[in-house]
Amino acid sequence: MADNPITAFVRLRPLSDSERERGEESAWRVRGTVLKLRREALQREGRADWLADSEYAFNAVFGEGASTADVYTRAAENALPAFIRGENCTILAYGQTASGKSFSMLGDAAIPGIGAGPGLVGLAIEDVLRRLASSSTTRRHKVSLSCLEVYNEQCNDLLAPELTNLKLFERADGVLVSGLSEYNFGLGSVAEDTEKLTVLLRTAERQRHVGSTLSNDRSSRSHLLCMLTVDSWVAPASAGEVAPAGVQHCTLQLVDLAGSERRQAASDHQGHEGATINKSL
Repeated sequence: MADNPITAFVRLRPLSDSERERGEESAWRVRGTVLKLRREALQREGRADWLADSEYAFNAVFGEGASTADVYTRAAENALPAFIRGENCTILAYGQTASGKSFSMLGDAAIPGIGAGPGLVGLAIEDVLRRLASSSTTRRHKVSLSCLEVYNEQCNDLLAPELTNLKLFERADGVLVSGLSEYNFGLGSVAEDTEKLTVLLRTAERQRHVGSTLSNDRSSRSHLLCMLTVDSWVAPASAGEVAPAGVQHCTLQLVDLAGSERRQAASDHQGHEGATINKSL
């Protein structure tokens, strides 16, 4: 937003089963609010570590027990009023491989069967649909969703898998991905639109390139961009008016980045893949 354009949050994931079996413990702790900064600090523990007693302040730090809904309410929900007013907004997850980005962003669309619930992408889009449905404004809206994968420096359409290696064009108003498909929500029933959204996100996630790494058996090897576009306008007041007035166009970009990594590749393919992941960040 204009008065606070960038906010940064950190979420600590629980230890994995293999980490617990090795007797590992979390190396970080939440220190609490730093009064001078009105932010929360993440502190590294361990005397032998060169980062010991170092602190990093963020707008908020979420501990292992925080739910994705908690993260959304505090970290993402505040962006929606500005988006609905017509501002472009971006919510992205960044971190190393196996840090829990896809779990946070996509929830059970990425990891089915564990009762994760919707991720930040689903929660944000559902919230937008709900706000527009309950709005008393006389403006009319068109809401559409596109899902783009960036893999090995190529752009692929995740909702239309046959569309691969799409071309990028820079324009005065931003970047255009030529030929990228979009799904238009009906805006008649929030429940129906939400049900369809779940199917779309699961479809997109299934099409992503994934692979096994030392840290994660199913690691995302590509960057995912879910772009929710809202076009709104005031309908002509009379038959004599041809063009709509007050046209607005804005995009909410919800990004699940592939994990940044520094590791020895098991093959030439993985080496090239890892290099392009870091290059695309």
